[in-house]
Amino acid sequence: MQFGSNLISMKNIFYSSQKVFCLVNLKPTAQGHVLVCPVRKVQRYNDLLDEEALEIWHMGRHLGKVLRSHYNAKGIVYAVQDTREKIKKIERKKGRKKL
Repeated sequence: MQFGSNLISMKNIFYSSQKVFCLVNLKPTAQGHVLVCPVRKVQRYNDLLDEEALEIWHMGRHLGKVLRSHYNAKGIVYAVQDTREKIKKIERKKGRKKL
């Protein structure tokens, strides 16, 4: 399977269907950090077919339930990366209100 410019070995994929595949992030930011990726290579999230986007979110929801239970997590963070650039964390300053 292809993830960006990287070829992912099938031994690193723990789920696949005709539309999505799932793997554990090689550089996780937290326990249970997994990626749910489209099989079809697209440039942007908006280039996905509705069926592909829907399956990504269905799988994410399912994995969220499993991981939350397994790690006894208080919550799950879902994110969409729509760029080749690395995502940068933005630290929230003390005293600032949440949006």
